[in-house]
This record gives sequence, C-alpha cells and structure tokens, in this order.
Amino acid sequence: MSRLARVGLVASGTISIMFCLMLVASGGSRADSVVGTWSSTTPGEGYFDHTYPADFYYDAKLTLNSGGSGSLWLKCTDVIVNQAGWESSLQMIGKSQTVSVNYIVYGSTVTLTIHDNYGGSYVLPVTVSGSRLSGSGQYTDSSYVVNSWTMDLTKGGGSSSLGLPGIGGIAGAAAIGGF
Repeated sequence: MSRLARVGLVASGTISIMFCLMLVASGGSRADSVVGTWSSTTPGEGYFDHTYPADFYYDAKLTLNSGGSGSLWLKCTDVIVNQAGWESSLQMIGKSQTVSVNYIVYGSTVTLTIHDNYGGSYVLPVTVSGSRLSGSGQYTDSSYVVNSWTMDLTKGGGSSSLGLPGIGGIAGAAAIGGF
C-alpha cells in the first residue's frame, strides 16, 4: 500500500470516528423520541404570539410524525389589544387553525418549520426535556412585523380542554397576528 493510500485511509477513519463521536455527544432527544402529540401544558398558554398590534394566546396541539413532518393546531383563547384600532383582533377568540410543520432534531433541540396557510414559513427552535417541549424567540411574519413567541407543550398530555382540529385555516389570520 502506498504512503498516499495509507494517509487517505487514516484520514477517512478519523473522519468516521469523529462523526460517530459527534452523534453520541449530541445526546438529548432522538428523532423517534419527539414523535407523538404535544399539547398545551396550561390551558390557553400552549402558544403565545406577541405582535405590536395585539397579543394572542392559544391552546396548542403539535403532532410530530416520523420522517420529520407534522401539524400544529392552534385555538385562540385570548387577545390583548396593544394598539388602538386593532380591536378587530378580538374576533380571533375561539377560532382555530391547523398549519403544517416540518422538523429536524439535533440533540435536545427540535427546529420546527411552520408553514402558514398563506405561503410563508417560520422557524421556531424549541428544546425537549423529558416530556416537555418549550422555547421562545422571534420571527418576522409575511407583513414584515416582528413577532415574539413562546411555546410550552407536554407530550401525550396537557390540557383536557383541547379537542381535535375542526377547521383547516382562518382567512386573514396573518394580517392580524398568529400564523
């Protein structure tokens, strides 16, 4: 075996070992451990979306399927108007919507990509710790408004007031907040 071939073999072996160590070191959740249904830990507080015009509180049910896809069902439970003239946001209370989700798991971080019903998508990184999935951050919606969000869900449990999604979207939801 030539010297060049031995160097290549050693380099290839080293890269393979490093990759395996990175997978082991990532620890935390595995993709199969996030598969299932995650529901609001506290009724009306599974998902919170803060925008300049209004704050929106939602019951939430996140379903993650194997293969990296799923859905997010949200039912608006409360709206606090932050800007005069946006009282129409109160009409969201009691309405629900379902959006599609893709996700990637790396360690204990689950990166959710939410696809709204208007062609936009938003990336929400959350953390899994035991049976709890939670996170917070910001995203810019399709109206170029920066939104702050918080998500707090429990696997296989949560609020008993959650039902199955009844409708597949709400026209105009993106214009007044939420997805």
